Amino acid sequence: MSRRDGAFVLVLVLVLGALGAAIAAPAFAPVVAPLPTPTAAPVAIHREAVVGLPSSVNPVTARTQADRDLVALLFRGLVRSGVDGRPVADLAASWTMEAKGTRWTFRLRTDAFWQDGVPVTSDDVVFTVRVLQDPAYTGPLAAGWQGVTATAIDAATVRFDLAVPLGGFLQAAAQPLLPAHLLANVPVADLADAPFSTRPVGNGQLALTDLTPQAALLVPVLTPLQPGSGPLATLGPRAISPENPLLAGIELRF
Repeated sequence: MSRRDGAFVLVLVLVLGALGAAIAAPAFAPVVAPLPTPTAAPVAIHREAVVGLPSSVNPVTARTQADRDLVALLFRGLVRSGVDGRPVADLAASWTMEAKGTRWTFRLRTDAFWQDGVPVTSDDVVFTVRVLQDPAYTGPLAAGWQGVTATAIDAATVRFDLAVPLGGFLQAAAQPLLPAHLLANVPVADLADAPFSTRPVGNGQLALTDLTPQAALLVPVLTPLQPGSGPLATLGPRAISPENPLLAGIELRF
């Protein structure tokens, strides 16, 4: 073998040795910094501007847009509008219709309370309807309740008898209720300017804690979420509770 052939063999041996060392060496892996541990965003107050000033925060005497916005946040009716616009249960647990639409019977939820701790009962439903039918009430809601008789069957059951069937009666049942135990002795003509209309006690998931000419502050009124109950049940048991609300509150600035 010539000197030239020997040099070629030597180079080949060195190349093969380098390849073998590279193959035997551990694979190169870039160093990746650990991701930061996710943390929950701080619970905050949602603030929103509203055109106008509140003057009567009452479900039947609301005058301004600010009044109506506050009523919608503080008060609930037997049903509410669902995501598709159809009525779904709210303070009512269930209802039935009979006699071709002239009789409706609602069963109230057992966990429905006014924010002073008094249960919501059929007396509140009957009282609200009678206020709307009272000759002294001149608000825009009166027309929809003429020819309707509301009867308390028991504390959790109320029946409506209609003079004629009404295709939109379920939508009418979304009317927010009044607390009979607080307003039964207030003349209907005085409801709009009664102290209740600036210090309302609602039955919804928000309570009014402060109302000034500049702003209103509402805070959550929550009970622990039970598995399988409500649209937020997929968050797990106790995911939303008085100790763990999604919002610290809502502030409406006028």
